[in-house]
Amino acid sequence: MKVKGIIKVLETPEEGISKDGAKWKRVGFLIDSGTEYNPLYYFYMLGEVRVDTFLSSVEIGTEVEINYNIKTSEWQGRYYTKLEAWAFDCNGKRPKNFLIVDGDVFDLAIELGDIEEEDNGLPF
Repeated sequence: MKVKGIIKVLETPEEGISKDGAKWKRVGFLIDSGTEYNPLYYFYMLGEVRVDTFLSSVEIGTEVEINYNIKTSEWQGRYYTKLEAWAFDCNGKRPKNFLIVDGDVFDLAIELGDIEEEDNGLPF
């Protein structure tokens, strides 16, 4: 799913260590879609690279298009629904040097930077 809007609130990122010892990073933000009914959407974004890329690309007032999933979970007999952002565009542009595939963010400068081209005799 997608929605376009302007960032109205950008929370301070949170980070920690999960029960299984994995690092995590999360940021919450609110956008206003400008629609007449239900214009506000509160999202969270997970993943260190994804969060750092998002925070370095936006500020309050930035127009964004958010790709997201709706997630519902149960806790102590009650159900909670959250909007998980997994990709974004800023003013029609994706962040430079980043590739998003199935919600995973790859920093191309890191992922591809160490690849040496092989001379295979081909002209391309």
